[in-house]
Amino acid sequence: DANDDAVRLATGRALATADDGAADALSVIEPVNAEGPYGPLKDEFSVTLLVRAGEKDRALAVAQATAEKPDARLPDVVRLGDTYSALDRNAEAAQAYARAIRIAEADPELQPVRWSLYMLRGGALERAGDWGKALPALTKAAELAPNDPTALNYLGYAQIERGQNIAKATVLIQRAAELKPDDPAIADSLGYALLLRGDVDNAIVALERAVAGQPADPTINEHL
Repeated sequence: DANDDAVRLATGRALATADDGAADALSVIEPVNAEGPYGPLKDEFSVTLLVRAGEKDRALAVAQATAEKPDARLPDVVRLGDTYSALDRNAEAAQAYARAIRIAEADPELQPVRWSLYMLRGGALERAGDWGKALPALTKAAELAPNDPTALNYLGYAQIERGQNIAKATVLIQRAAELKPDDPAIADSLGYALLLRGDVDNAIVALERAVAGQPADPTINEHL
């Protein structure tokens, strides 16, 4: 049924599994009614496909239009931030994530996701070169999710990379490693932190574990 929006979206997702399937998938989902029940899924999928196809300006236009609708939801605003990030427009991504945080802060049902939004904003600010604003955002993420290894590791590594608060940052990374001992990125952070503190023997152990998990990663190999 060529007029069935659900069928078109399902077909588009199937086509998109091919490495060069983005253009075909876009053409299939284009007729989906943007105002119908599948409209939000079409918008989300379109942005992803357009970024993959290298049509970044079109991707941003769709993301902006969706985020500016009167009934825009949290995922719409986060998608706008993600699209700015994909375009390496990190300052604008941080602004979008700040808006997402305001939406989440005002909705009791969205409280559990606040930490991830602060982390997204902190990461965007860091990449934009605004470490002064990035650090409070990343700290807030870790405070809201004290048992999330990704938040702990990000905050810890971002500080040791800058030679700041190395002792406290190492504690954060050690906690992350306890929560997720098989994660190569966290093992790398731990090894690098231990190295900066002069604990070379234990640093080598952690870094060898990291390299075993990601043998082709240049940063991990450099640290080892």
